[in-house]
Amino acid sequence: MRRSSPLPPSAHYLRTWWGNTVNETRVQAHAWLTASWRVESVDLARKLVTFTRSA
Repeated sequence: MRRSSPLPPSAHYLRTWWGNTVNETRVQAHAWLTASWRVESVDLARKLVTFTRSA
């Protein structure tokens, strides 16, 4: 099932928004890292983000 929700404007043009950063201000990264996912690659032009399962 594909789910989508609106992203903040910065997610569309800032690569750093997608960083696997453990920081209290990066709630989005905390969410995917806590769920055992990591961002593997980001293609902002194609609006494509690839996640991989953490070991």
